[in-house]
Amino acid sequence: MPSRRRRRVLVNGEKNLTDCSISEKIDGKTYCFGNNAAKEAFLKDPAANIAKAQETFSAPKE
Repeated sequence: MPSRRRRRVLVNGEKNLTDCSISEKIDGKTYCFGNNAAKEAFLKDPAANIAKAQETFSAPKE
């Protein structure tokens, strides 16, 4: 089985890696999750969570 590419995701305000085996497409973009509970929590308010992710990932690296 080929290995999955790991992608950077936002988890409780921190950047982490996941293999995107749990994901959701929203407006043509794929959002990856470390587990189903994280996906369910994200989907309760996707607009706010997408905004938070965009803000975090567009911030200058520390």
